[in-house]
Amino acid sequence: NIADNNYPIGVFGAEQRFDFPTLYFAQKEANSLYSEMTVDELHRRTRILTGEISKAYFRIVYLQNKHRLYEFMDSIYGRLSGAAELTYREGETSYLELLNAKSEHNHVTILLNQNQSDIDIAYNNLAALIQFDTLFSIPDDSLRMLAVFKPDIETDPGYQYLDNALRFQAASLKVERNRLLPDITLSYFNGTNRYQGARNYQGVEVGIGIPLIFTGQNARIRAGKHAVDALQFLQENYIRTFEARINERMKELEKFSESIIYFEQVGKDLSDALIRSARISFKAGEIDFFRFVQSM
Repeated sequence: NIADNNYPIGVFGAEQRFDFPTLYFAQKEANSLYSEMTVDELHRRTRILTGEISKAYFRIVYLQNKHRLYEFMDSIYGRLSGAAELTYREGETSYLELLNAKSEHNHVTILLNQNQSDIDIAYNNLAALIQFDTLFSIPDDSLRMLAVFKPDIETDPGYQYLDNALRFQAASLKVERNRLLPDITLSYFNGTNRYQGARNYQGVEVGIGIPLIFTGQNARIRAGKHAVDALQFLQENYIRTFEARINERMKELEKFSESIIYFEQVGKDLSDALIRSARISFKAGEIDFFRFVQSM
């Protein structure tokens, strides 16, 4: 390693190894799909949380409506119990009727208190879901039919996540296959010394690295193929489960809708008429206490 001026050469250089170009394209595709998977997972978790918050809210609205009903019943049975005690003292009511009046009043009062506990629990559940540590209240609202739509699996975040996961796994398999291709090495060096008559001796090297042992890489490729097959089966199962679950929910909706439609068209008016007639008839002495309770 002697230069023309008979002095040793000091060589400095740099070397860079590159994977085969197609590997970078495959890695970019895999990374993009992984990014889409994280977005799908965020949407899936957001939808779940939104559903839980909605159910917690309507749970409170339902219990508040139930509470008003119990307050109405408690008021009626409270007056009834007081009236029964007064008529018993005057000898117009039997002791058994008095006990039944008090028992019914106590029963409704217990239901009223239990429902208040349920409301408190429901508020705590909603506060935990929205991570709200300040007291808040939900205004009284009447129960109403909610608009229901049949979801499309193509827009379901869970399905979209599995679809991108399958594509990501296929892209990862493509990456592993590209790792079998040779890599490229580029290097540059410059040699010189500090003595009189020194020159710069420059050089460039281009190399290709070819794998000699493929056992480990082939094993990763086989594992990738199995992962793709497993995700395909998982996606097919998700589709079948999704459709079965939606059909089941739609059947349940149809079943409960019949009851609600009956209540709105017939049952509510009939209920109001029964309550009104029972109170008037009992007050007029046309029916006894037991018939009144049965009607209520």
